Amino acid sequence: MCNKVRGDPKGTWLACTAKAADRSVQVKCIRNLNGHSIGPYRIHAGKSVPIVKGGEATKMEEGEFFAIETFGSTGKSFVA
Repeated sequence: MCNKVRGDPKGTWLACTAKAADRSVQVKCIRNLNGHSIGPYRIHAGKSVPIVKGGEATKMEEGEFFAIETFGSTGKSFVA
């Protein structure tokens, strides 16, 4: 259960802590995994939605559909 969520009011979360086996563990978002646009017959339709500040500045347009995905990690917060 996250008890600290930080970020801008639009919902970007940067870090939180979780309880695991009677100890607190910091959970950070994985910086290089993103949400994405969804198109007809295409789950990954081309536009990315970053979950951290400083990512790609893609504009969402009316009529588009997106999967807003957040990925948390207690490790390095980067997937190689």
